[in-house]
Amino acid sequence: MKVTIVQRILPHYRSSFAQQLHEQLAMRGIELELVYGQELPGTVPRTSPLQTPWAHQIDNRYLTVGGTEVVWQPCLSKLHDSDLVIVEQSNRLLLNYWLQLRRTVSRPLFAFWGHGRNMQSRSPRGLRERFKSSLARHVDWWFAYTELSRDTVLRSGFPDERVTVVNNAVDDEELRRGMHACGGIEPLEMARTLGCKGGNVALFCGGLNREKRIDFVLSAAQRVRALVPDFELLIVGDGPERARVEEARQRLPWIHYAGAQMGEARARYFHAAKLLLMPGAIGLVAVDSFIGRCPLFTTELAYHGPEIAYLRSGYNGCMTADDVDSYARSVAQHLQQPRTLDGLKAGCDESARKYSLSAMVTHFAGGVERCLKESTRGARADAGPARP
Repeated sequence: MKVTIVQRILPHYRSSFAQQLHEQLAMRGIELELVYGQELPGTVPRTSPLQTPWAHQIDNRYLTVGGTEVVWQPCLSKLHDSDLVIVEQSNRLLLNYWLQLRRTVSRPLFAFWGHGRNMQSRSPRGLRERFKSSLARHVDWWFAYTELSRDTVLRSGFPDERVTVVNNAVDDEELRRGMHACGGIEPLEMARTLGCKGGNVALFCGGLNREKRIDFVLSAAQRVRALVPDFELLIVGDGPERARVEEARQRLPWIHYAGAQMGEARARYFHAAKLLLMPGAIGLVAVDSFIGRCPLFTTELAYHGPEIAYLRSGYNGCMTADDVDSYARSVAQHLQQPRTLDGLKAGCDESARKYSLSAMVTHFAGGVERCLKESTRGARADAGPARP
């Protein structure tokens, strides 16, 4: 049996996933091929080529139709002998429409991998999202990012028994190694090496952009400082809001800016901090918080990524009302209640074992195997014509 995954691009954080999935499927007697293209010039993330015989790079064609960007992925010749094709769920990928049309009359089986909806859409009930929801039913299988994604898919009318929740993750080995290396150093000692003098240190780690709400972070930090006099803030990241952070650092000596930190280097900052201040959009930083034993504090927003499903407020992190005062009070209270904070760290430990790249690969491989075994034309979710 052969399965092909088609991705618009292959960002660096998907390479380890693809290689591990290839190995797991091979052990199950299933061949994997990967097809991927390049990004639109000037955009990120960029494709990171994977040099292996089973991965094929194509040249995406980016077009504008009626003011809307669409993408054609020229790879039909690479799909003719596949038993299952898995694609990203996206309205702009023209290949998806062709494959959905073709599945009504011939092979291969066809599956979506995605969120179920655009989590950042400003019109969640608009025409585009309704269109996406209607198409979500016309596949043989769903690989949902998280339980939140699964719930979205089920609301579209797709059957639960044909959904695999993969619990999206990225390669976490570097951060895990870094945290292991920090194990013999007291957090307070690590904080001192990073320039902090106070005993209550928090961390912001992410893009310095509008979605991460840097203004909110800085305002909340000042209110926490008023409640917890030895509070200090480490900021890791880069982006268009960097000047705002630099100005705050010059004005407030208890704010420390470290720029972008990659790989194992990030571990020092997670180890030094007692909690993670992320009031803006949450994605895979949730997994970093678990590995770093640094409980994540966020707010009730409509545009979090699907990984917000991993956060269990009061167990492995905290979600507050979406206002600076509520957020700052919660952070201050937890800093002043070490036992409560230790309980959240224990929840992080448990969650770090559950939400890992290796677990994601196992879930995904199991879903592929089930799809190939169970999906027949007569059992398809949208009751299409039977496979001859």
